[in-house]
Amino acid sequence: MLEAKDAKELFSLYQKYASINDCEDIRPYVERRKSGEADALFPGKPKM
Repeated sequence: MLEAKDAKELFSLYQKYASINDCEDIRPYVERRKSGEADALFPGKPKM
């Protein structure tokens, strides 16, 4: 877990450790899933 003294520091730590992705970053995984590969995006069955 991230430990911060205040909200501003927490946000700064979040920005440092959480990468920014867009649709193109996960396109290979989506294409693999569309081709029928199981567990290409997430392992196992969704818990929803």
